[in-house]
Amino acid sequence: MVRWFAEIVEEDEDAVHTRKIVGVHYCTAADRAKFFQPNLSSKKKIEKLFAQEKMFCLDSTDWNGKPLELFGPTDVLAHRRLDIIYMPCEPKQLTRKNRRKAKKECLVNLKSKKALKRRL
Repeated sequence: MVRWFAEIVEEDEDAVHTRKIVGVHYCTAADRAKFFQPNLSSKKKIEKLFAQEKMFCLDSTDWNGKPLELFGPTDVLAHRRLDIIYMPCEPKQLTRKNRRKAKKECLVNLKSKKALKRRL
């Protein structure tokens, strides 16, 4: 099993700071509607990723529930980047009690083959 998430990292000449940690999810039809039209050489590949539910999108908020802002007035340091993290993890059963931690931990419905397959 793996966990996917993104970090917004900022750097200046003195230090490197992880500014926000952002979850990712499989893109939905609503997400897809926001995409620009792909060029002809990429169109089939992108359509295939959507059809196979393998296209990921960033969540609209960070892990603390604050709106995601990639560019704007907070973009003041010399360098900013978005790191996509792919981290192996040991799956644990998703329950009503731990549901809020699902993005930060490797929680999944272990009884659902579809849920397990999406996390592999």
